[in-house]
Amino acid sequence: FHYACAEKVMRERKAQKDAVAVPEPTGTSKEGRRRLPAKLRADWDSLLWMFASFALLYYTEFASTIIFSALINRLALWCSLSSALVSILCCAYAFKKVPHLSSTNWQTETPAAIITATISALLGGTSLIIAIWPVWGIYSTIIVSVLFMGFISTVSLFDL
Repeated sequence: FHYACAEKVMRERKAQKDAVAVPEPTGTSKEGRRRLPAKLRADWDSLLWMFASFALLYYTEFASTIIFSALINRLALWCSLSSALVSILCCAYAFKKVPHLSSTNWQTETPAAIITATISALLGGTSLIIAIWPVWGIYSTIIVSVLFMGFISTVSLFDL
């Protein structure tokens, strides 16, 4: 009996909520708007980081500066690139060794790969800042941070 009364009250409350309809402003009906796919609506911040990193790469002419500028510290640049390669290899090892596990199980299945990739990534980011410091100065930290967030956001959009 108590369950039936509670169910009846819930139905009445739902009917009252449905009866009080708030009119939509003119020109913004749901039919008139184009909806983004659910994945893109959930990852709008990732898209903004990607856009920021692509804009930064374009307007700073990052690639041509890295390749052609005489101000770049080449030793630090090669250290950064080799650290990036080590990080990529560690990630590939973790994906290859445990493809069926979720990301939470990587810590128990491949702890050495995660530690090595983390240390390598920190060393690579620091040496990239050192490599480009003569060109952009204090902005080097901002540039590397934005590029890092753009890379992470790009990777997060793929279902790996």
